[in-house]
Amino acid sequence: MSDLFSFVFALRAIRDPLALAFQNANYTTEDLRNAIEAVRNGMSHRTAANQFGVPRTTLSRKIDSEDPERLPRGPSPVLGETEEDIVQWVKDMAKMGFPVTREALQETGRKLAKLAAKDGNPRAHQIVSADKWVRLFCQRHQDLALRTPEHISSAQANISEADIREYFTRITTSLRDRNLAEILHQPSRIFNADETGFALNPHSGKVMGVRGARHVHSAGGSDKENVTVLVCGSAAGHLAPSAIVLRRKRMPPAFTDLLRQGFCLFKSDKGWMTGATFLEYLRLKFIPFLAEQNIERPVLLFLDNHRSHLTMDVSDESCEFSRDDVLRLPTPHRPRRR
Repeated sequence: MSDLFSFVFALRAIRDPLALAFQNANYTTEDLRNAIEAVRNGMSHRTAANQFGVPRTTLSRKIDSEDPERLPRGPSPVLGETEEDIVQWVKDMAKMGFPVTREALQETGRKLAKLAAKDGNPRAHQIVSADKWVRLFCQRHQDLALRTPEHISSAQANISEADIREYFTRITTSLRDRNLAEILHQPSRIFNADETGFALNPHSGKVMGVRGARHVHSAGGSDKENVTVLVCGSAAGHLAPSAIVLRRKRMPPAFTDLLRQGFCLFKSDKGWMTGATFLEYLRLKFIPFLAEQNIERPVLLFLDNHRSHLTMDVSDESCEFSRDDVLRLPTPHRPRRR
């Protein structure tokens, strides 16, 4: 059994040596110092290694070393200090009620790697696998972990009066912590935005056909044609420009009438709202709208947990990192299970 364990352990080291190196380095200089001191005071190597989280082989080697407290380090993270910004972003998003998904973290890593490559970072190409980068990222930052969110049934999702009151208490506390409690008394500074998707070729119900025919076809457009509409308004009744996201590469002439009606048009690969599209809406339409209407900033913008709202770019533009324009908070949801 011990031979089999050694073989599997060695196989893991061959398969992913960098991950193994980080796994074994998850201890501090203080942990190493305490482990060495414990062994010198009579504690066994195994007990000290388990108690302070230092690998037993490393502990044995360090005790006989001339510089036992020197903690060997592997290569620094590819993104450098930017990785600390990512850590802070993840923590801030979780605190605000927008937990970052694995996909959002992967997208952030890929995007920042591309920017680092353009800036001449010779190691940026090492982030070739977003899955691996996320795994190593979590290993480097032990205070973060991928968690499975609790899903609640429709019956459990019914919101009571107590839930609503608790929600407003949390909102009030959050704004007071930022010295922005006055926003709650200014409805023109409180906005809510949401998207909805429309299939341009919805599937019809049953149709009449000849009995015995093997197939009954219905002519229509592309099954994947989709349009997303975003509507944003304030508690004072002010409507910001509504956005329409199209899948088409070229804007159909018929849509130009919508521009004259105050709509703004965007394009994405699938007609869905993406992080880049939502960020473009904030920069080009929503924030200029606030200036045109002489609405005092920052404003409070309520959003749901759609993945387009969870990117680091959107956070940098509108939330915790830059409060000059928009402060984002989650829409009401049931905060706990019954």
